[in-house]
Amino acid sequence: MNRLTTSTGAAAESWTSDDPRLHPDAALLPGRHDSARLITVYLVRRSFYGVLFIGFAIGVIVADAQADAKNLDLDTSSSGKIAAGLLTPFALVFLALILRLVTRWVGLALAYPLARQYERDLPPRQHGAASFVDRLLIARAFRGFRWSYHVRLAAFERLGGTGARLARADRIIGVVNIVAGICSLVTLVTFGATITT
Repeated sequence: MNRLTTSTGAAAESWTSDDPRLHPDAALLPGRHDSARLITVYLVRRSFYGVLFIGFAIGVIVADAQADAKNLDLDTSSSGKIAAGLLTPFALVFLALILRLVTRWVGLALAYPLARQYERDLPPRQHGAASFVDRLLIARAFRGFRWSYHVRLAAFERLGGTGARLARADRIIGVVNIVAGICSLVTLVTFGATITT
């Protein structure tokens, strides 16, 4: 029995029917597909930090080599400003920001069926728009809960051997993020740069 199964199994045994806490399985749809989608989106979301830090370090080094101003202008007020940012030495920083935004929306879309399921036996709202807003709020709550450690652990377990490999990838991404952060800090100290928002 692997560590994932043991950890999740022990957690599952600690939940009783009168326990007011949400069980991690309540945030997953039946079967393997939802778990696979959740973990995939989570890993892409988590890689944001590594892409951001590596993009900053590369941008500073390229700007220094080209004798350009090492100024990262994080103006994301319009799609045109983001597109312009993708054409600078700091393109990976803007790509990371886009990645983060896209995974937020995809995570919300994946949580939406759970919000519908949650409302199934509840009295309906009178107005369609208010009902949709309520469902969206519930979906946002489920999205946050689905990215929590114990729900991910349950998803890894559902995926069996694939889940164990994805859990290993999760740990590797965490290490890469830390190394990228250190490299980014060293680059900032060595070359200097300014960041404006």
